[in-house]
Amino acid sequence: MFDTLPHAAWSVHDGRLLEGRVTVEGESDVASVAWQVTFSPPGRVPPFVRGYAARVREGTFSVPVGAQALLAALRPTASLVLAADKGHASLAEVRAAGAVHLARHGSLSAMVNFDALRAWCGWGGWLEPSAQAEGLKVVAIPLGPRGGALAHTRRVLRERYAELSAVAALQQVEEAVRSSPGEVGRLLDALERSGFDSDALVRLAQPLRACVGQLDAAQCARLVDSLALVADHHFTFDDPFDVDFEAAAILQRAGQLTQAAIAYGRSLQRRGDHPTTWFNLAMCQLDLGELERGAASLHQVLRLDPHHPRATAIVTALQERR
Repeated sequence: MFDTLPHAAWSVHDGRLLEGRVTVEGESDVASVAWQVTFSPPGRVPPFVRGYAARVREGTFSVPVGAQALLAALRPTASLVLAADKGHASLAEVRAAGAVHLARHGSLSAMVNFDALRAWCGWGGWLEPSAQAEGLKVVAIPLGPRGGALAHTRRVLRERYAELSAVAALQQVEEAVRSSPGEVGRLLDALERSGFDSDALVRLAQPLRACVGQLDAAQCARLVDSLALVADHHFTFDDPFDVDFEAAAILQRAGQLTQAAIAYGRSLQRRGDHPTTWFNLAMCQLDLGELERGAASLHQVLRLDPHHPRATAIVTALQERR
């Protein structure tokens, strides 16, 4: 969560240290907010910033002041903090960034300057895996006594990172998609290793839909259980992808129509009305023999899209059967 805590922006230009100020314009809705960062001579420069600016030498950099305050507050009671955030882990990455970037995704967040955070921690005891995913950094920050416990933590982190890291799990998902697009067992193994992560499901959705048409009973049961766990673990937060719809489409292709209908219902509840979701739900209901409910769902399709050709044709056919 370091990326959504406060950050300070600074710039070193021709030997002068300048402080960043953010000007915000727009309504309270995050999607309509616009901002720009301007730099001007500071009133007071914190000692840490003056020292870190000498390390940067030239260019713009941020300082994760919110993360610093959090770590300071945790120091009396915590011995180790695990952090995973998008950010920059080296001075070279900080310099290459060239500017302080803010991301908009339901809230505002910034790239975490882990290089500055490590300098603030005194450069001692910082633990990180040998392999890091681009853009996402995973670190362990000891706050308590160093000693043997730190050495043990370092060894465990290095030995088990590949097994425990969500980053590594998502990399395994990508490998499963590339190397085993038609092997449902390998794809579900990758989903399980991710901790039934919703982002992993989105990446696996297309290859799963392509290969679930001919599953045996045991594979179907595992698929249903796996997608139920994804739904249990999923927290909706202005996501770009409709995870419930992706799960429903996989279940529908696998012939698990009751479970697919439930997932389409969750999609409508969480994401709102959409003609495609209503239509797919209607197809599940009709195939289950629920003609009245299917017809009602088709009318929802036509309410949203009066010229939907398939919905119109099926409604006409149902009326003629009566």
